[in-house]
Amino acid sequence: MRAKVLLVGLIPLAMATAACGGVTGELVDTICICEHCDDWKEAELKAALDASSDVADAYACDLEYESYILCQVDQGECDEEAASWTVTEPGSCDGTTDTMVPCTTTADCAALGGTCGGTGTCTTKSCSGSGAPCSSDSDCSGGSSKCDDEIKDLSDCIDDGSEHRGPSVDFD
Repeated sequence: MRAKVLLVGLIPLAMATAACGGVTGELVDTICICEHCDDWKEAELKAALDASSDVADAYACDLEYESYILCQVDQGECDEEAASWTVTEPGSCDGTTDTMVPCTTTADCAALGGTCGGTGTCTTKSCSGSGAPCSSDSDCSGGSSKCDDEIKDLSDCIDDGSEHRGPSVDFD
């Protein structure tokens, strides 16, 4: 009988504890499993997410915030070798940069690691977006967030809920 009473008493406690973590708790757990967080880093991450949640709550944007957090849980990836969690698309080394160094053959561009382009100047491979020199995708920092739509929805919700927007301007 005591065991039954104890079990009945623990079920609501366990459910309340799980509810306290919610989606932010799930994200903290997911990130910390990947990044091998110590207690301090886990507490810092949880505090930052709680503060963000409080802001979203203040503007009645709870659904948008939850959608953003769930996107991070669902779309994020762990680089186990680097113990790093990200929701950023990988970078891409598919751009080219004109170095403006004159050339007649690709041999003229060997020191730059490039090729002689049709314009008579050396071109090198570069990261899309940043133009940084690269030889493979791993040389390029990440692209856009996989949760850009959710970020925009949350930002729009907070903007819509703010009474402190600047004055509207009529251009007529």
